[in-house]
Amino acid sequence: MSELIELLFKITSDECLFYFLQISLVLTFLIALANESIAQYKSGKGSVTLSVERGDESMAKFYGAYIAINSLLVAICLSVDVIQNYKIFWVFFDTVIPAYLCIFNPWSRNKLLSWSHMLTKLEAR
Repeated sequence: MSELIELLFKITSDECLFYFLQISLVLTFLIALANESIAQYKSGKGSVTLSVERGDESMAKFYGAYIAINSLLVAICLSVDVIQNYKIFWVFFDTVIPAYLCIFNPWSRNKLLSWSHMLTKLEAR
């Protein structure tokens, strides 16, 4: 029983959870990049491409998501002792990757809008 509790404490430590969070961020970045590359490849093969003009409301959602995600990640970076001598690197990393995901990548922006739409429907019930 005590081994299970020790394992639970180890898994939920700052060291494990910080690196799990960073790996999740990198995997999300790679998935978004791959989906964008696939879409560009398909459009080069003669597929139909769609160009969308984003309105002020959707851009506000993208910027709001970026600010929320970035603030959370930077706060975590500044409060974790695991990365004591590398905080500037991790703050920069956790600022650039969410900016790409929330503002520049079309696949992840569409995901953000679908989640926003889903939450709006949930709220309307």
